[in-house]
Amino acid sequence: MKTNTELFDLSQLFSRDIPVYHIYSRPTFGIYHTIDEHCFYDRMVSFYTHSGTHLDAPCHFSKDGYNISQIPLEVLVNKGVVLNIPKGEGEEITAEDFEKAGSKTPIECGDTVIVNTGWHHRWDKPEFAKSFPGIVKSGAEWLVNAGIKMIGVDWICIDHPSQTDMGDNSWASHRAILPHNIPVIENIGGEVDKVSGRRLTIIALPVKVVDGDGFPVRVIAMGNG
Repeated sequence: MKTNTELFDLSQLFSRDIPVYHIYSRPTFGIYHTIDEHCFYDRMVSFYTHSGTHLDAPCHFSKDGYNISQIPLEVLVNKGVVLNIPKGEGEEITAEDFEKAGSKTPIECGDTVIVNTGWHHRWDKPEFAKSFPGIVKSGAEWLVNAGIKMIGVDWICIDHPSQTDMGDNSWASHRAILPHNIPVIENIGGEVDKVSGRRLTIIALPVKVVDGDGFPVRVIAMGNG
């Protein structure tokens, strides 16, 4: 049965070579059985939960926040908007940036918001995990006040580097957003350029991990052609 539904993959490939935040190590992969020797093929994969395109559960920065298994489906499958906010190395994303982007692609209360800065194009470059752009506290507070349900970004850590352990260690944007039970998706990529400036349905479904603080996720944008 043919439909006019468009599907876009906003996820990065998950491999042993992915960039990771400096406190983590890259995933490891092992082959345990092969078709030639055992008639079936399987692997063992070991990784930190905040690897690749992944979702931060609210409990990552809030003792009372949802863990992965508690996040409501209506948050993980939700209407949303993809904002085009071009930013380069170490640049800040502020409340004014969201005001400006929202004037072109309006943000509605209850939306999932995806931010496309263009930084995902540097996924395989050394600077991707070191000198990324990021949301400063004013931008994070603006999103909370706008009533969003979830936020996704195309860089490795939602906070601007100046707010992380590489700066003042305040983690101001994580702390502004996650305690409101607003999950965060980091390392958006894939076909995000194709949907910038559009309203779509955003689907982000991690494995239902008990007490999960985060987990890799496949992010899909669904629209009508």
